[in-house]
Amino acid sequence: MGFDIHDRTEDDVRQVCAYILQAQAPNAQDAREIIRLIEKIFQRARGVFLWVKLVMPDLCRHVADCIDRGMGSLELQKQLLNSMEALPTNLIDYYVAIIDRISPALRWETYCLLECICRSNESTHLDEPSSMLACRSFNSFKRL
Repeated sequence: MGFDIHDRTEDDVRQVCAYILQAQAPNAQDAREIIRLIEKIFQRARGVFLWVKLVMPDLCRHVADCIDRGMGSLELQKQLLNSMEALPTNLIDYYVAIIDRISPALRWETYCLLECICRSNESTHLDEPSSMLACRSFNSFKRL
């Protein structure tokens, strides 16, 4: 017997979304707009916190861009809903979208860094990525 994860995380997901959105757009004229957006995020997240964690920075960047362009509250709401609707709900598809944003020239380096970090048994420090990138000329990770 299982359970639906969103039944257990509903309030927490809403609270996280509300906190982030209100911090990003504290001058929103209508709290109903924020609530409506939170509900849309919650519905698309289906209780998966990782999806919310990945999506919120994208939405917040979009909010900042819209505010910088002097967009009104209603137009901002419409833009955010459109932006959110364009985001994949499946985590695998979202990961692909993230990878697609990386310049093709930097993808191999990104892969090398992620592979080193994932295979490491220790914490990675900020001064280590340059030495990790030494492996980018290797044909396989067996040479490490």
